[in-house]
Amino acid sequence: MRCPSFNGKAERFFRTFRGWSSKLLIAFFADKVRTSRWLERRLNVFRDWYNEFRVHQARGGRTPDEVWAGVERQEPQLITARDPQPEIEVKTRRFRGDHRLPAFDIQIRQSA
Repeated sequence: MRCPSFNGKAERFFRTFRGWSSKLLIAFFADKVRTSRWLERRLNVFRDWYNEFRVHQARGGRTPDEVWAGVERQEPQLITARDPQPEIEVKTRRFRGDHRLPAFDIQIRQSA
């Protein structure tokens, strides 16, 4: 069965995957110490990042796991100039030690 609308989704996935995997595959084939088990673990890290942490524009800013679980996106809260300004802290970290897979920790606290 043909599904033309799926072609763009597959191409977008492979674009993301290709950007992440280029150096990984070079390291795998150049180093005889690396095993297929090592490669499988790295691919599992990418799969987990892609499904658990990377928000998807087509999913309304939710991750695939959130869509699968039926988690709805919270409505944004309007902040006016008269409201106390919140403190926003953003930390960037590596997802499971892979520097090509960013994960963000965002903390929002209301000022007193």
